[in-house]
Order: sequence, then C-alpha cells, then structure tokens
Amino acid sequence: MGRKKIQIKTIMDERNRQVTFQKRRFGLMKKAMELSVLCDCQIGLIIFNSNNKLVQYSSHDIDQILLRYTEYNDSCETYTNKEFLNASDVKEEDDDEDGLSVAGDDRNKLSVTPQPQTLTPQSHNTPAQQHMHTPPPQVLQHTPPSLPSHMPRSPFQVPPNVVVHPQ
Repeated sequence: MGRKKIQIKTIMDERNRQVTFQKRRFGLMKKAMELSVLCDCQIGLIIFNSNNKLVQYSSHDIDQILLRYTEYNDSCETYTNKEFLNASDVKEEDDDEDGLSVAGDDRNKLSVTPQPQTLTPQSHNTPAQQHMHTPPPQVLQHTPPSLPSHMPRSPFQVPPNVVVHPQ
C-alpha cells in the first residue's frame, strides 16, 4: 500500500519541519552522490535550513566546483521552485483515467535560461542577482566538458547497496 500524496507547502509545526528536513536532506544528498558516481559528474549542493545553518555536499572539491560555476560563460539550464510546481500541476491535469500520464517527460516543460556572465571584481552582484538581468529563456542544449580524471574526489560514505568501481 502506498503513502498518501502530501501537499507541497511549508510545514508549520517546527518539530515536524525539522524532522522532514533531516530526512529529505539525507535523501537529496544520497541522490546527488548516486548521480555523481553513476554518471561521472560534479555536483555541488548548498542548503541553508530555516535556522540559517549551512549544509553542503560536494562530489569533488567544493571550491573548484564554485570557481568553475562563476567562470562558466555558456548557456545552462536553470530551474526554480516555480518551474517544478508548474510542471507538476500540468502533469496532474494531463493524467489519464487509467492513472498513466499522457503528459510525457516533465523536463520538456521546464525553461532553459542562459548562465550569468563571469563575476568581475567591480561587481558586487551575486550570480542570482545577475541572473535577473539575463535575456528571456531560450531553449538551448549544452554538454559541459568532462571532468579531468586527475581531479580528486571528496571523501563520502557510500551506501552498502552501491558498488563503486575506481577508474
């Protein structure tokens, strides 16, 4: 028997919110680690909880990932909560009577936005603030360059059901 679907909105009870945060944070970091290992990609995850406490996960050196992000000049896919909430609303409306979705892949409904330009020393804007001044969304495809094999990976605990083969 499956669990009932929850409404995606702020949990008002502080204790329940903290418990949910802890569980989902772990699940998100586990998924990020699996994606990094299975697809050989770099992931940097930065979370500020409701108490302003910083939690970070990185598959590689976080400083190298952030430097690569700030120096990246090509277009990239950018997502916000709004795109995901709108995509799930459209999917629910398109569900067929048999419970199967006829909407297809939700990623087709999400927008693609150019990446902000490299930060200069004179600029005090954050990448998010610079993003607000970018042109309207464009549909672009980009494949980032692969990670050099000599880059060190940050240590992390691998769940017992995941097999990691060294390269």
